[in-house]
Amino acid sequence: WEAPAVRRFLEALTVFSRVILFDKRGSGLSDRLLDGQTVEQDALDALAVLDAAGSERAALLTYATGGVTGATLAADHPERVGALIMYASVARTSWAPDYDWALTREERAEFTERNASTWGNSDSPILALVAPSVADDGALAEWLARMQRLAASPAEARALASGLADMDVREALPRISVPTL
Repeated sequence: WEAPAVRRFLEALTVFSRVILFDKRGSGLSDRLLDGQTVEQDALDALAVLDAAGSERAALLTYATGGVTGATLAADHPERVGALIMYASVARTSWAPDYDWALTREERAEFTERNASTWGNSDSPILALVAPSVADDGALAEWLARMQRLAASPAEARALASGLADMDVREALPRISVPTL
């Protein structure tokens, strides 16, 4: 809500829908993870949030690795998902012989270390990587740095990113029957 562009986007969504925001387990104000987290557990957590909010059926808007959670939820619980939007998402998070455009394990580990070493700093190169057209926006860089600090410590960010290395929901994709973008 503190970033003007994000705020405008969320407020625009509230004109025609109820907005329920979900942070994955281990980030934000939730308890830190003591052991590994699976995509299936993330999907069950999302269902628990929908249940707590009294939402019987929802259109899901996912971002980045949240897309694998949304895809799993839509495939395994189509009665709860009316539509799925996967923005800047992937079906697999690491290189495989049949998925050769993704980062290798070594490249992902290097990226994770680089990101963790500048985590929470406004001069981090992450903004230039994920949003190059606004990389010189100092206010946005400050907002992103603050969001990172509120979400996790550098060590927690490293652990969360390492847990993302082996996500693969390609087998679930053919089972998605809801409108998907």
